[in-house]
Amino acid sequence: MLGIFLLVVFVKVSIHYQNPLVLAVGYTLATFVLNLILVDDISMVIAAGFITMATMWLYFWLLERFFESSAWWLVMIGFPIGYFILMGLME
Repeated sequence: MLGIFLLVVFVKVSIHYQNPLVLAVGYTLATFVLNLILVDDISMVIAAGFITMATMWLYFWLLERFFESSAWWLVMIGFPIGYFILMGLME
């Protein structure tokens, strides 16, 4: 639930600040710190950090690419659903 709220905040920021790499780094750092607090296995936290960085860069890049088109809504809603399903299956 916290991950979804965090993603909504970063999507709102991405509308005004369109730099996918900076947004991906910010989201990754936020989730990395939360995972350090909640998860005991540091190797799992580091692996999740790399996966999160790559997928969030792709997500924010797609949001920037399809800005002001109808595909933006599909990317904004569909990508996180797939991402959270994938991350849930990896646990």
